[in-house]
Amino acid sequence: MYRNLKAELARKGWDVKVLAAETGISYTTLLNKMQGKSEFKFDECIAVKAALNTSLPLEHLFMH
Repeated sequence: MYRNLKAELARKGWDVKVLAAETGISYTTLLNKMQGKSEFKFDECIAVKAALNTSLPLEHLFMH
């Protein structure tokens, strides 16, 4: 799930723990969302995109 997001994390050499620290979203929350157990909220998507400093559109970054 979220293969484009996972690919961006890999490009940066980050894991979910680093992303959690960079966004202020708890590790457990991010892990559940990335596993599809719950949905990302819009503000969380914006925070993730900003933390990754990517030019990818949100639609592409959060594509299932």
